Parts: sequence; C-alpha cells; structure tokens
Amino acid sequence: MKNFLEELKNYFDNTPQTVLEADWAESVEDDKIGPTVEDFLSYTKLYLYFESCLQRFTIKSNKKLNPEFTPGFLLHKSYN
Repeated sequence: MKNFLEELKNYFDNTPQTVLEADWAESVEDDKIGPTVEDFLSYTKLYLYFESCLQRFTIKSNKKLNPEFTPGFLLHKSYN
C-alpha cells in the first residue's frame, strides 16, 4: 500500500496538465471558505503567545476554587 506522498507524486506524474488545471479550477470556490493559511498561522501564533503570558502571571495554588465565592470557575485551564 502506498502512502499519501507516493500517491500524490503518482497523480502529478501521470495526470495530463489540462486535467490538473481543470481540477484546480474546481477548487477556486473552496478558497473563499474560512481564513487563509497565513491568517490561521498568525492567529495561532498570537493565541500561543497570550497563552504563555497567562502562565507567567497566573497564581499557582493547591486550593480548589469555589465557583460561589471566586471567579475561578471561569478559568478554562489549570496552570498548576
């Protein structure tokens, strides 16, 4: 069984240029869905940066937070 890379190479080696261009033209509508790769990577990098900043400024405690008396229940991740 071939892996994905081998199948992809085989497809490009054995498919006529006109068919490749027609297949590419069919995917133009898909380019309008969701963020671009550049935007996705930029937002991911920014998210990871802020996540690392939160880790530096979060108080580490062994106490369990009580949602009735603290805003701790809003934290989505524990940094202990």
